[in-house]
Amino acid sequence: MDRNHDHGGRSGPSTSPGRRTSFPPIKARRIACQRVGRSVGCGPVEGMEKAVMAYRGVLRLVRKLPEDSRPYYAKFARENFVNYRDVEDPATLDELLRRTFSHSCWVLKKYEIDESAASELKKICGC
Repeated sequence: MDRNHDHGGRSGPSTSPGRRTSFPPIKARRIACQRVGRSVGCGPVEGMEKAVMAYRGVLRLVRKLPEDSRPYYAKFARENFVNYRDVEDPATLDELLRRTFSHSCWVLKKYEIDESAASELKKICGC
């Protein structure tokens, strides 16, 4: 029997023993939380997960900026998220997320991009 073509009766590619077949932990938690009706995170990693989701949202907004300004704002976002990655206090994290949203709106306005583009980030940041 040829290992590359025998799928044991299933369709799709076979998985090798060392291959990861599950979701990464954060994505799996997000999916599990969505199933129970929560939009962001569960339990003790909620703060970190919100920050990661906000960072992804900011990078999505950076793609809407003019091409020549994208590297600057992507680097700015990364540096800020790295600088504050150790924040554990929920009040401080909430303040940082509010500043993330307000600064993102300011940048969008500067480049005359409709602020409604930041609606997803607004939900994540809880503004």
